[in-house]
Amino acid sequence: MSNRFITAIEKNNISAIERCLDKEALSDIRQALLVACIEGNVAVAKCIISSRTIDVSSTDANSPLCLAAKYGNLQVVELFFEYVDVLFSQEHLAQAIAWAAEEGHLDIVQFLESRGGDIHYNEDLALCQAARFGQADVVKYLLQNGANPCVRENLPIRSAPFGKSEEVLHLLLQRGVDVHSNHEEAFVNAAFEGNVNMVKMLIAYGADVPYAMDQAIRQTLIFPTRGREEVYMYLQSIYV
Repeated sequence: MSNRFITAIEKNNISAIERCLDKEALSDIRQALLVACIEGNVAVAKCIISSRTIDVSSTDANSPLCLAAKYGNLQVVELFFEYVDVLFSQEHLAQAIAWAAEEGHLDIVQFLESRGGDIHYNEDLALCQAARFGQADVVKYLLQNGANPCVRENLPIRSAPFGKSEEVLHLLLQRGVDVHSNHEEAFVNAAFEGNVNMVKMLIAYGADVPYAMDQAIRQTLIFPTRGREEVYMYLQSIYV
């Protein structure tokens, strides 16, 4: 990447950037676009995208569209649909939706859906990611719009404790998911994360406490250490 191109980008000098585009290596132009997508630099992104100098339709997870979605830059995401002539594949759109869902960018999930993205693609990947990372608003929206809470052998509830969102867990439980799935994995994971409120919620919805305790102890996951003291004491009080 030439110093002139770097300086033009740093100064947000659009006319200078335009003059550089036919002289820079395509890989350097792509890198500049990726940075603009991450940082939400609408002016630079618009300049590069509208020039149609590089192909932005690649389906890798680090594509410009996916990065703009991941970092919550809706205005940049919109540029791809305003200035790009090619149609994005369903795989590409779904990956961008999954990134946005994981980070809790509901506005981007909805926008990509409005542009043809399938929010249920790849066995409700978006729901699985949103649940895993505790994005309650996205989880709620996806469930209201037909996402399957029991997908992938109840993966959303099994991974929900890692996202630390009690609201997400409650949303899934209200949908009747199997709290016993995969040897009480949701309970074991909630205990491992030291989340006593999630543990209590799972018990209220029928978790098999003795069996789950045995599973957790066998996996050496529950000890009164590393922030799990409250869970440990609570389970001891009701089980021992």
